[in-house]
Amino acid sequence: MSVVQEHASVRAEVVAVGAHLATAQRRLIRLVVELEDSGEWAVDGSPTCAHWVADALDVEVCTAREWLRVGRALVSLPKLDALFDRGEVSYSKVRAVTRVATPRNEAQLCTIALREPAGRLATALAAHLATYETPPRRSNGTAT
Repeated sequence: MSVVQEHASVRAEVVAVGAHLATAQRRLIRLVVELEDSGEWAVDGSPTCAHWVADALDVEVCTAREWLRVGRALVSLPKLDALFDRGEVSYSKVRAVTRVATPRNEAQLCTIALREPAGRLATALAAHLATYETPPRRSNGTAT
């Protein structure tokens, strides 16, 4: 195998594992929301589900809270949820989109998420929202 072929196979493997990571993160987020809904986390005396998850998975409480926020948001964003479930968008992208998405703008924001790299997604989302979702102005020039 040539060096070029070897590097191509490593690149392909990185992409494949990255897609697998996205789908595994989606499954984890679903389970964390399910755990919170079940109340099982309280059996161990944790003050919140996020605290239980943080202790059990050795992550920061803020990370567990964010997983719960994202998981709750995905309930009303089925297109984004499906992309995440198939590994077509990363957790980084899902996290950014769920901050601003609504059922009304979800399709457009998913298109942007598929097109833009994660590092530029927040800027692209902000530009889209500023262009298409600016609140109407009153006659005195202030937003309503």
